[in-house]
Amino acid sequence: MARIASVDTLVSLIAVGDEINPMQCWLTAELLLLDGMKADSGGSAADAAISYEKALRLFELLEPNAALSPA
Repeated sequence: MARIASVDTLVSLIAVGDEINPMQCWLTAELLLLDGMKADSGGSAADAAISYEKALRLFELLEPNAALSPA
């Protein structure tokens, strides 16, 4: 789902109200990063670039000291 959803859609799915859930944001970004790496190693540079861009956008939403453990 993260591969085909827009970044805005992903953000709305990992937000509670107006606040991003840091753990869900990080996990989704990591999954997209791994998806990009898989696409890259499989020779699909275009798909890799899409996943990398989404991962970067999500990583940028995280605060440097965000708590990534479940509450």
